[in-house]
Amino acid sequence: MDKKPRFLVPGVSKAGTTSLYHLLKKHPNIYLSSVKESHFFNNESAFEKGFEWYVDTFFSGADDNQICGDITPAYFNKPGKVIPRLMENFKKGELKIILLLRDPVERAWSHYLHNWGAGVENHDFSEALSLENERLKADPDAWVGYFSEGLYGKYLSQWTEAFGKENILIVKSSDLKFSTNDTLGCIFDFLGLTKLQYDDVKSKIKVKENKNQASIAKFRFINQMLASPPEIVKKIYQMTIKKILPYTIRRRLVYSLRQMNKRKYRENTEFSKPELGTGIQCKLYNDYAQDILRLEKITGMDFSEWKLNT
Repeated sequence: MDKKPRFLVPGVSKAGTTSLYHLLKKHPNIYLSSVKESHFFNNESAFEKGFEWYVDTFFSGADDNQICGDITPAYFNKPGKVIPRLMENFKKGELKIILLLRDPVERAWSHYLHNWGAGVENHDFSEALSLENERLKADPDAWVGYFSEGLYGKYLSQWTEAFGKENILIVKSSDLKFSTNDTLGCIFDFLGLTKLQYDDVKSKIKVKENKNQASIAKFRFINQMLASPPEIVKKIYQMTIKKILPYTIRRRLVYSLRQMNKRKYRENTEFSKPELGTGIQCKLYNDYAQDILRLEKITGMDFSEWKLNT
């Protein structure tokens, strides 16, 4: 059996892909790896292991009646790197693309809150936005594209050119949240899963709280070390843990450490959540306006709720 993925969810980050992952896993004819994000096509060390390693590592547990999917939201805003690698390994029309899009201003703020709460962002939001281009120029893989990752029209044009509009499904995160069953029905139809299968799974699906809600680190230094470990820690890791534990186990271990280091925001304490200023919010909506128009032109969809004065 060919177990390579038949669909990809390449984005976007902070738009509900974690919730989508848990919902899709409920369908008996869909197989998703126990590690949500493979990062195979955007990570150099992983990609060097080869496509066969990728399939064996993430999808070997699939049954003959299941289609495999890869949900890695870091792919969408790296089309120059990811798309050529996908086209090397998939024939034209072989791979379905599902994009989950969120109001870009809400997405940018959620992205910032995630990094700030995790202890890997020390600047306020305005400063982080002004430093964004400089940071990304220094490290294109740094996860600090608060504004740039919301330029959906810019990136989508490259995905549609490569895969064709007919192979791409655009889903609004608000629809997934508030019209969950109908939205999942569209996704299942897009993936070629029959209505009978959908009816069977629909009764098992319940709307859940966001699985990836904003939080703050109990100890910021732990997340900082996980994100940028000192050289001595890197050497110890390379000589011990990397040789002993499989890739997916190592990924789950890091994820578990981050989860254990989380705590909820508490108002009027040192763990209070920052507030998004109205001025910055309005500026961002204006800055995104042209790209949203571009997105509407490409998709034929209405995104007026993401615009000011609508």
